[in-house]
Amino acid sequence: MKISIITITYNNVIGLKSTIESIITQSSSNFECIIIDGASTDETPQYLESLHDTRLRIISEPDSGIYNAQNKGWKLAVGEYCLFLNAGDRLFHHHVIEQVESLLTNQSIVCFDLAFEYDQYSIQKSIPNRIDEKYMSSSSLFHPSTFIFRELLAALNGYNEDFRIVADYDFFLRALFDYNASVKIVHYITSVFDTKGLSSSPESRSKQQEERLMSIHLIKNKKSKQKLLSEFKSSQSLFSIFKRKIITSIQHRFNRI
Repeated sequence: MKISIITITYNNVIGLKSTIESIITQSSSNFECIIIDGASTDETPQYLESLHDTRLRIISEPDSGIYNAQNKGWKLAVGEYCLFLNAGDRLFHHHVIEQVESLLTNQSIVCFDLAFEYDQYSIQKSIPNRIDEKYMSSSSLFHPSTFIFRELLAALNGYNEDFRIVADYDFFLRALFDYNASVKIVHYITSVFDTKGLSSSPESRSKQQEERLMSIHLIKNKKSKQKLLSEFKSSQSLFSIFKRKIITSIQHRFNRI
């Protein structure tokens, strides 16, 4: 089997329905979908019981967080590549699996473009052609549209569950700069990202930056670590300057009223 789609969920039955609908209506059946439910207390159990599709495997039990659930998922997977498409995220159209199968060859990581869905609109973002320290210091690979070789997940022992928000970022740092994993970039949208997720909320931004910095410090490749730290500090300084300019501009506007 080529692809294992791993979907984690907890008390998000509406988002889960959207995700699963996009999966089970795929034109290709060369995949499995592993649903990891953290013992939801909403209508999720009833919805899961209503699913009768042999391509789906359902695990419903308490977990210790997002990345604990994702680690459970890839360890159960039998596909060559894993795609993490969590509740609320969805495949872009009904032919995604059919069209990406032939593009998943010998690379450890295959990155595709991603659509970001907001309340009133959506935007499409392309992954850059070059993934280096400068890019990774302030951004990351698009998790819902990145296919990861299952053997790479096993080699790096999956996600570091000490991180609450950025264990996917941490995994990609280790894969790219410590493990020197091969990467393939394909400019084709495979997935839609639900921006209401944990790492998208304003309340998590400060924690996210804190965890990113911690993750960079854990990199063993000293040369890459120095570049990442330098670029990270530079991006933070530019953001602070930009933020101050916006605040000053707003203050001037109010002073003229």
